[in-house]
Amino acid sequence: MGLEYLGPQGRQKTGKLCFCKSTHFQYGGKEATHGWSETTLAKPKAAGLWNIDGFHSSAVNHYIFEIPKAWADANTPGLRLATGRHRVGISGSNGPCLYAYGPWNDGNPPPTDAKLKGVCLLYYSMRLKTKMKGFLPADGWKGGAWLTAGDRAAVVLVGRKAFGRCWYGLKTRNGVPVVKWGKRFENAKGQEVKRADLAGGRGYQADFYGAFMLFFDPADLAAVAKGRKQPHEPQPYAGLDVSARMFGRGTLGGTAYDRRRRLLYVFETGGNCDRPLVHVWHVRADSQSTKPGA
Repeated sequence: MGLEYLGPQGRQKTGKLCFCKSTHFQYGGKEATHGWSETTLAKPKAAGLWNIDGFHSSAVNHYIFEIPKAWADANTPGLRLATGRHRVGISGSNGPCLYAYGPWNDGNPPPTDAKLKGVCLLYYSMRLKTKMKGFLPADGWKGGAWLTAGDRAAVVLVGRKAFGRCWYGLKTRNGVPVVKWGKRFENAKGQEVKRADLAGGRGYQADFYGAFMLFFDPADLAAVAKGRKQPHEPQPYAGLDVSARMFGRGTLGGTAYDRRRRLLYVFETGGNCDRPLVHVWHVRADSQSTKPGA
């Protein structure tokens, strides 16, 4: 699911393609999920898989992106990669998760099934009933990047934001909630719904969705890493709905940031039938802005 290139770290002589894999249900919470490979894809020499120690595997394995060296040196020494996932339900979070890790600290490469050191930066505990402001269970965060522009920075997480009513169940083609299913399907009023009128599979549903970006202040994440804030305290200081820029009815997915050119690449999933489209934004530092990020 996640993929990020990072230059040589620790005792490495070559840069690596760092990756993670996920499945929808990971009940055990200790599945090995992360690895790396060489950049010569004909001879990848893949290593792994590893577990991020201390954190449920369903919370760590959907996106990966680079942490700028200066920030990592000050707050998560030796941990240059951010990884996370938004997974409601089993061991999930009421908002996106984010953890710092660096597998080269545990070997070159670490042995298969190694437990890697990780530092939690963002997590909204369902057990403690903490949540991100505006959170709905039908939200889905699929990609991320650590943006920098001059002396300004922001962590951006992208995906879909749910709006309106939210429920667990099914949905008809015209958006009516289906809250009872089995041999008979019923809407909230107890009226039967024909199977032919159903759209999509069972899960968390909402009235409508936006292709969305969340912006977090890296200073808040630093406070979590240093123990001055709890992982649920950081909140996005801004949100950007880019639905009007979409070419289809898809949402935002895989994300990468070209730090030198300050170009943010984001995939629109399902933008052209089954084929993704790539959106590119130029990131600039606005010296007149009072907001903390890029």
